[in-house]
Amino acid sequence: FNSFNVLTEQLRDSYGQLQRRVRSLDLELDQKNQALEMNLDEIERVKNHLSHILSSLSAGVMVLDLEGCVTAFNPAAETITGRPRAQALEEGYRQVLQLDLQQRPTIPEFPCKARQEIRLRGREGEFREVALSVSPLRGPGDEVRGTVVILEDVTTLKALEAENEKSRRLAAMGEMAANIVHEIRNPLGGIELMASLLVEELSR
Repeated sequence: FNSFNVLTEQLRDSYGQLQRRVRSLDLELDQKNQALEMNLDEIERVKNHLSHILSSLSAGVMVLDLEGCVTAFNPAAETITGRPRAQALEEGYRQVLQLDLQQRPTIPEFPCKARQEIRLRGREGEFREVALSVSPLRGPGDEVRGTVVILEDVTTLKALEAENEKSRRLAAMGEMAANIVHEIRNPLGGIELMASLLVEELSR
């Protein structure tokens, strides 16, 4: 009977320790779940923040994976290329950038750092002059995970540059014409003076 009581007491103590251990593990699990939820909330917040930044950029942003498939495409890229995001994700970068229609139909392979200009035809048939900046997308360990392509619509800038060049040429032509007139006027002045003296001499 005494041995039974001792064994019962030991079982009761073990059961109490087990309950305390379970409560400790539950508390630790709750703390880890709370930390995980906070991390997930922070990740979601950062993701939404980055999404808002991409949506607010005036430059187009297109992200490619190592196979060249489009994985990100912001609203400015949709406007510049004339392609909806869903279509761009389905087609791939060569179709989106119409590289097969360009005089220089290739974009530097990955990883790369380059800048070039191409012409894109919009949905209404209009052409856009687009500057591309291409750079590798790197991960935390500096490994290359894809490519980032920045698209900048420079159509208006090109038109202003062309207009400025036209104005410069017209100004140069005007200056040249003024010089020609000046060069012609000088001998004409001398001729006019000699003619007036000759007329005065002949009238005597």
